[in-house]
Amino acid sequence: MSSWREKLPETIEYVRERCRLIPAVGIILGSGLGSCLSDLLEEHSFLFSELPHLARPTVEGHEGRLVLGRVFNRNVAVMRGRIHFYEGYPMEEVVYPVRLLHGLGVEALVVTNACGAVNVGFSPGDIMVRSPS
Repeated sequence: MSSWREKLPETIEYVRERCRLIPAVGIILGSGLGSCLSDLLEEHSFLFSELPHLARPTVEGHEGRLVLGRVFNRNVAVMRGRIHFYEGYPMEEVVYPVRLLHGLGVEALVVTNACGAVNVGFSPGDIMVRSPS
């Protein structure tokens, strides 16, 4: 089996052949936030299933789409969903999308996630911020 170092150039080349945008910021959206950034000026969109060597999410709320575009005058790469270790994927596949973002030019990464809550007032997609004590 090939290592990620051998696979990554093929995935990067696939994206580059279809979109020349170089993203400076990567954003990985977790559960409930897939529709976030609707103001994104989309240049190109890829389903994970069409990208070579990228695993597909199986968790509800994780679309599995890489979108390249602009938001607030910044080139961004947005992953609408991600894969998880608990889905049965080896860690090398779980971190592969982050390696891809770096290979595409991403220098700063924002990752969101869902946190279980006992507050019934919270809904998927709600933003929670813990303030310092």
